[in-house]
Amino acid sequence: MTATITTTAIPDIPVEIVEAIISTLWYSDDLLLKDRIIFMKSSVLVNSSWALLFIRVSAKDVHIPSPSYATKFLNILRGESVLYNACGVGLHNHFTRSITFQYEGDPDKMMVKRAYSHPMALAILSVFHVLFIPTSFTERLPNLRRISIELVNCTLDDFFSRIKFFMFPRQVTHFDLRFEYSPCVDSKDLFEIQGSEEPVGLVPGSVPNLKHLSLYGATKVVLQELLWACSNLETLETDVIDYDGPYYDEEPDSDEEVDEAEDDEDEDEYGIASVRHQTTEAFGNQGKGEEDVDSGYGSTEEQERDASLAGSTASSRPRVYSWLVPILP
Repeated sequence: MTATITTTAIPDIPVEIVEAIISTLWYSDDLLLKDRIIFMKSSVLVNSSWALLFIRVSAKDVHIPSPSYATKFLNILRGESVLYNACGVGLHNHFTRSITFQYEGDPDKMMVKRAYSHPMALAILSVFHVLFIPTSFTERLPNLRRISIELVNCTLDDFFSRIKFFMFPRQVTHFDLRFEYSPCVDSKDLFEIQGSEEPVGLVPGSVPNLKHLSLYGATKVVLQELLWACSNLETLETDVIDYDGPYYDEEPDSDEEVDEAEDDEDEDEYGIASVRHQTTEAFGNQGKGEEDVDSGYGSTEEQERDASLAGSTASSRPRVYSWLVPILP
């Protein structure tokens, strides 16, 4: 007896649905770095239709998830990729509006002093160099407006050892820089990184084209040097403590916060202790520079402890700063 096998043709998925699937994955905030790398590698191997749609989506907002991919990206810009050339020469010059660099290092090797520059810092510098110097026939990525750098388990020294922003792309107006660390990183190492007062060597006025800066996980020294470098900055978003600029809260206060603020004003009116303009050490562990307010009750130690806690809570909330005039004249 002969068995009969019947097959059913799988219908083609509409192009719109495929593009929606690719876009959903590409712009997902929940996509881990290792998963993004797998997605990027596999998308050009599925079939020609999927690959072309992936290229079109990924060309708008470019992700560089490793130092080695920076080299591949530069080859694409030079027209040395057959696959990307099939979509049209100069694809990125027409569509690219943002570039995101991502790196996740080994926490056990993070504090090891390097005899050479950090590989991701060199990769970023290479891309900056190519984008800063226009070709003989056209500007590189003329529609590029935002550059984001997301570094996990990378020290400030490793990054700024080569990145001095001398050749920051002129067409970019938005810059996001974020330093994060794994939960397993020793608290002493974090304190050493966040408490550093070492200058990074940025030149004042070297990045006049930047209008919007977002800085997380850095130090006050790094923030101050970036403010000097970005002489025409209009807005700043940061979680750096000890900085007190002309800020406004991006999100409106809740009713509960408004009530608490009114209570604080009432307490001030009747002489009850309220410490303002607090400055704190890294991580808000110690308070200094508090205004001495005689509340009429409680010991000095209790007041200092409460002031430190209040400063720590306030500092942990990201702030958005806005200037009506350039920082530097």
